[in-house]
Amino acid sequence: MISYIKGALGAVEDDVIVVETGGIGLAVHVPLSLLEELPALGEEVTVYTYFQVREDAMTLYGFLTQAGPGKCLSS
Repeated sequence: MISYIKGALGAVEDDVIVVETGGIGLAVHVPLSLLEELPALGEEVTVYTYFQVREDAMTLYGFLTQAGPGKCLSS
């Protein structure tokens, strides 16, 4: 399980951000409400995550607080 990702904000596209860490750019799906709270491109961001594995997809979701991933688990 990936608890959180910390790194430079590399890109913002619709409901996906890219966090660059360890030489890798990780695509993370985020709520639209989170986009307003993000730092500027290139600045450091910490995103708490929920990794969903389904038969047809593996998707990484991100939130700015630790409470965000917990909401996914309880639903």
